Parts: sequence; structure tokens; C-alpha cells
Amino acid sequence: MKILFSIASFISFVTSAALAAPCAPVGTGLVGHYYLEGVLEVGSELLLRPDGSFEYMLSYGNVDQVANGCWSQNGEVVSLTSSGTFFKPQAFKQQDLKVNTANGLVVDMGNGIEGIYAIH
Repeated sequence: MKILFSIASFISFVTSAALAAPCAPVGTGLVGHYYLEGVLEVGSELLLRPDGSFEYMLSYGNVDQVANGCWSQNGEVVSLTSSGTFFKPQAFKQQDLKVNTANGLVVDMGNGIEGIYAIH
């Protein structure tokens, strides 16, 4: 009986993740493919799509991170909200970037280090 309950819980969990609401479409002003600049030894890309979805990757040494989900803009802040599940871990739950119209999107890397996601 316990195994049956676990299987039912698993199926319910996977089904609810698969039926998650799609992202809300956003304006096209920030849509594009961005590359991280200004941070030594770190490679990162960010793809913002017009349907409100995003793809993210970061590589630093032997650490590789990925995230995907929905993005939105509120004034000068772009928020990335990941849609990870237990079976697909994400680099973050939410990440906020500051819009810098001259350069791109500013990301706080921690320890006083900021990088710029520049569009290419």
C-alpha cells in the first residue's frame, strides 16, 4: 500500500509540473540573446524570449548551472523565476537583474562584483 501511495504521489507531482501555467508574453524591448561580460573566468548566457520564457546557463571552473522559466520586467528590474522541479534542479529560484539601457542587464555576482549581460 505504501508503494502504491508513493507512485500515486509521484505521478501527481510530475503531472502538476507538466501542467504549470505558461509564461506571460512580454514587450520585445529586452528580448534577445545575452552574454555575460566583465567577470573573469565565468561564462554565462541568457536568452529572453518574447513569450516570457528564458533559458540561462553559467559555467565557472567545474561548476555548471542552468535555469529556465519565466521572466518579467517591472520598471528597471528584470526578474527571472525558474520553473525547476525535483528532477530538474535550477541554479536559482528567482534572480533580479537591473536594466542599464546603455550596456544591458546588470547582475550582482556577490562579493561586490557586478557583471553585465550584453545583447549580441
